[in-house]
Amino acid sequence: MPGVKPVAFAALSAVLFAAALPNEVANYGVPALGLVALIPLYAALREANEMRVALWVGGVYGALSTVLSNYWLANFGEFAVWTLGGPTVAYAVYNMLLAAVLRTLMRLPDRLRPPAFAAAWTGYELLKSIGYLGHPWGLAAYSFGGVLRMQQIADITGVYGLSFVIVYANAVLAEIALYGASLRVRESKPRRVAAAALRARPIRCLVPAIALFTAIAVYGEFQLTQRRAPVDEIRAVLVQQNTDSWRPGNLDAAVSVLQRLSAAALADGEHDLLVWSENSLSLPYREHRGEFYAQHPQPVPLTEFIASLEVPLLTGSPYLPREFPEEVWNAVVMIEPGTGDLLERYGKRRLVPFAEHIPLWEFAPVRTFFRNVVGLRTVWSRADETVLFEVPTRQGSAKAGVPISFEGSFAPLTRDFTRAGAQLLINMTNNSWSQTESAQYQQFVVTRFRAIEARRPLLLATISGLTSAVDITGEKLVALPMFEEGALEATAPIYESSSFTVYHRIGDLFAWLMVATTVLLTVKAAPKRPGAA
Repeated sequence: MPGVKPVAFAALSAVLFAAALPNEVANYGVPALGLVALIPLYAALREANEMRVALWVGGVYGALSTVLSNYWLANFGEFAVWTLGGPTVAYAVYNMLLAAVLRTLMRLPDRLRPPAFAAAWTGYELLKSIGYLGHPWGLAAYSFGGVLRMQQIADITGVYGLSFVIVYANAVLAEIALYGASLRVRESKPRRVAAAALRARPIRCLVPAIALFTAIAVYGEFQLTQRRAPVDEIRAVLVQQNTDSWRPGNLDAAVSVLQRLSAAALADGEHDLLVWSENSLSLPYREHRGEFYAQHPQPVPLTEFIASLEVPLLTGSPYLPREFPEEVWNAVVMIEPGTGDLLERYGKRRLVPFAEHIPLWEFAPVRTFFRNVVGLRTVWSRADETVLFEVPTRQGSAKAGVPISFEGSFAPLTRDFTRAGAQLLINMTNNSWSQTESAQYQQFVVTRFRAIEARRPLLLATISGLTSAVDITGEKLVALPMFEEGALEATAPIYESSSFTVYHRIGDLFAWLMVATTVLLTVKAAPKRPGAA
């Protein structure tokens, strides 16, 4: 293996970066570790004297950081080798390409290297978060998952603004450390004089980094202390049944738990909405309402339970669009109390690649391979509509966007909801299969940024955690413990739907500017003659 030392540094960065993200020990991440985790990687790329060494550095970092931060993907049913192995290979390749760019940028003057490194990393985070294989997980910003003051910048730049400043700090500290190491090898007086001048340059780079951090912190404090007057509020019951929805034959038991917890919570006070999580119903409600759900579960069938309700039920359920009868959506449906009629439905638009959806599934050879080799029997179809639910509130009604599970990590999708008029976000998810708290804390941290970006309240309804209510600053208002059954009575404020954030208006413009900046700087730094190192 070429360049053992740089590759070892890359592995160290992978370990540190994974430890900085939300995990079993530090549920909301480790900010101090996030500020230094990439220093060994930066040093490795500075020392990589050949492009092939840089590619090894990127591949090792990408593969190891993916496995360490997403190890819970190994619990994804019988085809876990694909859900963990696929991303590991993909991110090894992605990071090899990133390392090639970063190694080229190391040719820039010292004053440009740190911001160029941060711009390239931020642009990479954007590019890995879009397209069919998009996966906006494991971003540098999530190491600050518990620091609300620093997260408030997301209403301008999205999550990428915080990623930029964190990576920028890593790069500046790396430059200082590398200059400090170079000083120790200088012995003669003339060289010590030159070294003193060298020392001043990286330290000067620290000034803009500190200024940037300070500005973001001041802005965050301003946002956290702002007084905003809600125009309404919603009182919802979010039920966390803590059952395995994937276990065959578990439907009756799961729905019985949901009904029992719901009835107990609704009997205590006035409420506007009952929310069950993704996959709570495993058979399509509309098609099975008159037969299966009229008899199951026992002793109180679902249709009888709904007839007794006084508030609408919002629940996860498969949905068969009649205009496309061969398709099945992973969907959310809203059911009218009393009558049991279907009021509205929304089909998931961002499906987990190679788990919920397979490209070219309509072709028999592809289906045969995945069924016989991978063990994947069926997939969901992708919906393409931005649908809002009109939910009752204390004063009347409000419009809610309901991203399903994985969709909560995609800021542009949430932005579609708010631009359509959503005053409230309700994320419904099933992470019980992960069997770890880290996966569910990571999802909470990721999804909470959507509330800040849009300045919309957020309700998270999950099967096993973290069921909670989040204010527009990202503050967690109430929550249920992980892996326990319960019903959360959550009151969320509703604000004027016409109040739009900068991010709402411009989207990921900041991150795209980082992509453009990276392209220009890479062209500037690239060798000008054939064969140049």
